[in-house]
Amino acid sequence: MAGYVASNILDGMVETVQWHEIDEIIANGGTLIDVRIPKEVTRGTIPGAINIPLDELRERLAELPKDKTIYVTCQVGLRGYLATRILHDNGFRAKNLDGGYKLYSSVFGAKH
Repeated sequence: MAGYVASNILDGMVETVQWHEIDEIIANGGTLIDVRIPKEVTRGTIPGAINIPLDELRERLAELPKDKTIYVTCQVGLRGYLATRILHDNGFRAKNLDGGYKLYSSVFGAKH
């Protein structure tokens, strides 16, 4: 699966955003969804993120704006990749946070 994800990223099927861009995106009104399960989110999340677990995403698409890019995070990037593909398949513009919350928190520390 990881090789398939890497291939799709290299082929441009999923756009990404970097850890150093995400705070500014949120400060400017960007929508960030965290697709981890609530138990993971209680250990820390990116401030401003909306928790929509991956297994609930299809049922909760109506909560998301279609007129702007949706940014997606998870723990390391795989679930974010899958969520980004779901969003694209449903007509959303979406980008996955490279490295997910794990990379973000390694730079900025855990936030609750």
